[in-house]
Amino acid sequence: MFMASLDTAYLVGIMHEADNAGHGKKGDVYKRACAFLGVSLQTLHRELSMIRVNSRKRRADAGNHQLSLAEAHIISAYLMEGYRQNNKKMVAIGEAVASLRANGLILAANVDTDTGELTELSDSAVARALRSYNLHPEQLRRPAPHVNLRSKHPNHVWQIDASVCTLYYLPTGESLIETNQAVHYKNKPGNLEKISQQRVIRYVGTDHCSGVIRWRYFPHSESGEHTVQFIAWMIKPKAALTLDPFYGVPFIIQVDPGATSAGLVQRFCDRLGIELHVNKPGAPRSKGQVENGNNLVEVNFEQGLRFCGHKIKSIADLNRHADVYQRYFNATRKHTRTGMTRTEGWLHIKPHELRTVNEAVDLLALATSKPESRKVSGDLTISYKGKWKVGKLPFVQVGDDVLVCDNPLNGMVMAVIMGDDDRETYVELEQVTINEWGFNADGPVIGNNYASHADTVADTNRKLVAQIATGTTNLDDAKKVRSRKGYAPFEGKIDPFKVANETEIQTVLPKRGTDAGLESPTRELHRMNRVQMAKWLAGRLRDDYDPAMLPDLAKRFPDGATEPELEQVLADLAAGRSAAGRAKLQAV
Repeated sequence: MFMASLDTAYLVGIMHEADNAGHGKKGDVYKRACAFLGVSLQTLHRELSMIRVNSRKRRADAGNHQLSLAEAHIISAYLMEGYRQNNKKMVAIGEAVASLRANGLILAANVDTDTGELTELSDSAVARALRSYNLHPEQLRRPAPHVNLRSKHPNHVWQIDASVCTLYYLPTGESLIETNQAVHYKNKPGNLEKISQQRVIRYVGTDHCSGVIRWRYFPHSESGEHTVQFIAWMIKPKAALTLDPFYGVPFIIQVDPGATSAGLVQRFCDRLGIELHVNKPGAPRSKGQVENGNNLVEVNFEQGLRFCGHKIKSIADLNRHADVYQRYFNATRKHTRTGMTRTEGWLHIKPHELRTVNEAVDLLALATSKPESRKVSGDLTISYKGKWKVGKLPFVQVGDDVLVCDNPLNGMVMAVIMGDDDRETYVELEQVTINEWGFNADGPVIGNNYASHADTVADTNRKLVAQIATGTTNLDDAKKVRSRKGYAPFEGKIDPFKVANETEIQTVLPKRGTDAGLESPTRELHRMNRVQMAKWLAGRLRDDYDPAMLPDLAKRFPDGATEPELEQVLADLAAGRSAAGRAKLQAV
C-alpha cells in the first residue's frame, strides 16, 4: 500500500511544517511534498489525515470495559427478545439487567481488586458498554446493507402487493365511509370482526423499470383469485390505448409469500410464461418500489376520498375513480430516477419486449388449480369436490386414473388430457345431481327402464373382436358360438404351431464335449419288516388275506421285503401259488 511506500517521518515533518506555515503558505508546502513524493494532492491529504488520527493521544481507559463480553451478549439477547413484532420495545435496559442479575446470569458489576467490594454498574454504563461492543439493540436493529437491483426494460419486472385499505371500508348498501381509528384498534377484535366482510383490499402493481403504478380494489380479503384477476387486468389492453397505453405480459412478477403466491397464481403465471419470484419473509426492500407505490396511492388518491366518499356506492364505482386518477398520475408525475413521467418512460418499450395476448384469449380461464388424479368408478364417475361424469371422455374406462382440476373463478371442473405434444386439453365435466335419498337424480327408475351407459371405446372394440373370433355378425350369435362344445376360435382354421412346423432349422454338426464325471444316484428301496408286510398285504387282499401266510413270508424274506417283492407275492397268489412261491398241493 501507499502507506508502506512513503517515509512516515517525512510526512510527519510536512504535517508540522504545514501547521506552522503562515496564512496562504500551506499550499506551497503541500505542492513541494507532492513533487518530492510523486503523488497527487488528494493522496497526500489522505495519508496526512491517517497520521493525524494515529498521532492523537489515546485515553488511558480506552478499550477497557467493566462489563465482560460474555455478559454483554446475554444482556443484548434479552433486550432483542423484548421487541414485539410491531417493533415496539417491551424491555428497558435497567429492567433487563435487574432480571438477569436476579436469575444469576450476570453480575454487571465493578470489582475492587483491593477490597473485593462489588459495585453494580449503572444502566448508562451498561448501555455504553453495549455500544462499544456493537451489541446495543439500536445498533443490531439497523437495516442490513442492500443492493439496488435493476430491470432491463419496461414490462421486464412487475412488483405486486396487496394490503387492507385501513382508511376506508364499504358497508353493504352504503357509500364509502372513512374508518374511525377505534374501529381498527388492535385491542378491539370485536370491531374488526364487524367489518371483516366489508373491508376493501387494495392491489398495487408497479413496472420496475418505468415506475408506472397501477392499482385496483377488491372486496373482503387478499386471495389467489383476486391476485389472478388483478394480474389479468394489468395485462389486458384498456379501453382507450391512446390515453392508457400500459399493457402486456411481463417476464417476471415479484410478490410476497402468502395468497399472492398461491398455487393458483403460480400455475396462472406458468401458462403465461411469467417467472413468479416470491420474496423471502422479512425482506421488504426486495420489492420496495411497490411498497412505496402503496404509500403514493394512499397519499395522492385515497386522501381525496374523504371529500367524495359519500358518492361512491360500490367497488366498481371506486375502481372507476381509481382508473381515471392513475392515468392522470402516470402521465403527469415525473419519476425521480428516469426524469420522465411514468407513462413516457414505459413508452420506450420495444416491440420484442412487449408481449401481447390475443383479445380472444380468456385469461381468467387459465387460472386452474393443480391437477389431481382421480380413479374412475364403475358408474363412470369420479369424486372431486362432488361427483362428476366422465363417460364422454375419449378412451376412458372403469378403473382408469383421470387428471382433474377446477377454476375457482368460474366454478368449472375439468378433466385434463395430455396430448402427444405434452400440451394440456381441458374438457368440462358435468356434475352428478344427488336427490334427497342420495341417489343419482338422473338414474333410471326400477321398473320403468334400465338404461345403461353408452358403449365406451373399449366396449365397442370388445364386441368387434368377439365377432371376428367367432365368425358372426352380432354379439348374441358370438355368445352362442362360444357356448358350443368343442368351440375353437376362427372355426379351428388357425394352426398355432404352423410356423414351428414349417420353419426349416439349419442342421449343425454335434460338438465334442468333456465327460463331467457325473453318475446317477443309487436308490435303495425301503425293506418292510414282518408287521409292515402283513399290513401291506392285508390292505391289498382285504377279505382274501390269511394270517397263515406270515410263516411262509418270513421264510421267503428273512430280512424283510420291498414293495416290488410283495407285488410278486400277490402275483404268485393270483396264479394259485402259496405266499412262499410254491405250487399248492392238489387234493387226491
